[in-house]
Amino acid sequence: MSLFLLFSLVSSERNYAVLTQANFNNTISQKRCVLVRYFSHHQDSCVRSHKDFNFVAKAFYRSSKLLVSALDCGKYRHECLRQRVFNLPTIRIFCGSDTHEYDGGYSYESIINWASEISGQEAVMPKSLVASPNGKTFKQLLDDNACVLGFFHTPWCSSCKRFMPRLNRVARIFQNETSIAFAEVDVDRYRSFLREYDLHVFPEIKLFVKGEKKPIDYGAKRSPKIIVDFINHYCGTRMELNDVEGELGLVDEANTLTEEFFAEKRNPLYIQKMKNEQGMQNYIDLLEGLLENGDKWLDMKRTELKSMMGNEDLKPKEKDELTKKINIISFIKELIEHQ
Repeated sequence: MSLFLLFSLVSSERNYAVLTQANFNNTISQKRCVLVRYFSHHQDSCVRSHKDFNFVAKAFYRSSKLLVSALDCGKYRHECLRQRVFNLPTIRIFCGSDTHEYDGGYSYESIINWASEISGQEAVMPKSLVASPNGKTFKQLLDDNACVLGFFHTPWCSSCKRFMPRLNRVARIFQNETSIAFAEVDVDRYRSFLREYDLHVFPEIKLFVKGEKKPIDYGAKRSPKIIVDFINHYCGTRMELNDVEGELGLVDEANTLTEEFFAEKRNPLYIQKMKNEQGMQNYIDLLEGLLENGDKWLDMKRTELKSMMGNEDLKPKEKDELTKKINIISFIKELIEHQ
């Protein structure tokens, strides 16, 4: 049976081969090395490291020397016990008769470097607008860039989750500025950051400027427009957020679902999720219009709305509604342009 039939590979949400109790032995006995991640959807540490592991899978997606795979121990508990896996997540590489167990940090950079060394396969390091470093790779990020905006958060912080789409938006604006980098750090996962940078209240945003002894604390409103101006001021850049009123009309939860919509190759499922929430109708209308009419329709729609803004008879409420739609289109266009 071919690997294509053995495994389910989903291009964006899941880039690794799916192992089962039935195909496990046949898989690890093949000629190339096989990286196996043992995990459970019910383990918080597994859930938090899923994104990093997906980056690992992308790094070796077309490898002839290493297959990246995963076994769900919640679903295949007996197989995990047979493999003597008691702590989750656990990562192992099987190369012929040799088995190697990973004992490092769970950032994708660390796992990729380890897997490359064992398998002899050079990785294609995935590109990420916002890095998710551990302590070591964060120091490297500071060495390699004139400015680094660090976003420190915890899994239980709802304000942190709402801010992520805004951070991604700022990172997209500075994408072509090679001297500026962005990092998000889960301090519940990497607790050394708590002591080193004296972190207490979350989310916490700090700007690290090369040559400065201490990072610069950001204490203003967490608006992309204000953050862009903050970076420009300290890093000597001149980037602008090109929309009408900045954040008017944008909804954090809807922004997250829209990012997932594009990450999942424009999956209508995320539009359906919006329909179960309040205050997302503008997003729904625009994304459904995009699916039905194509990308050029968005440009035509924005031109139409801007033309309507010139009507002197518009009431303030009507003008605000037009502005909201234009800003949402601007946000969607940013996602399309940086796919």
